[in-house]
Amino acid sequence: MGSVTLTGPAPSGGMLVKLSSSSRSAVVPATVRVASGKTTATFTVRTVAVATNLTATITAAVASTTQTASLTVEPPTLKSLTLTPTSVKGGDWSLAKVTLTSAAPVGGLTIALSSNVSGATVPGSVKIAPGATSASFTVKTTAVTATKTATISATLQAASATANLTIKP
Repeated sequence: MGSVTLTGPAPSGGMLVKLSSSSRSAVVPATVRVASGKTTATFTVRTVAVATNLTATITAAVASTTQTASLTVEPPTLKSLTLTPTSVKGGDWSLAKVTLTSAAPVGGLTIALSSNVSGATVPGSVKIAPGATSASFTVKTTAVTATKTATISATLQAASATANLTIKP
């Protein structure tokens, strides 16, 4: 959400303020109207998923006066890793789901996967499609003679998430 503030109340009929953004990853309306007698109006800034931090300059203009503000659009990060079910008999499988904090950018995002137990196998990675916030994969298990707990890990850059899977004989 953005806002513009005038130095004094808008005249009768209001004041139209022109808006622009330096980036297609931070989209603003072309104008916002400050209502008559008011000094402030708000507008929505729609962001588009990015792969790396991006700083956009938002510009507001009335006549020959302009003001700018910077907005940093951040890429999504890893939010969670869940397993359903969290306990299986060896030889069965569990459905895993990785979730991002926001939509994946153009090109999608690849999440690295691992398991600390050889009896619980995961693919090396899973790709979250552009615009999506999650992806699923299966954790395959093998028969065990004693109950084991496998820690399944998902990693995206510096962020990681884990979930435990109990494998029973």
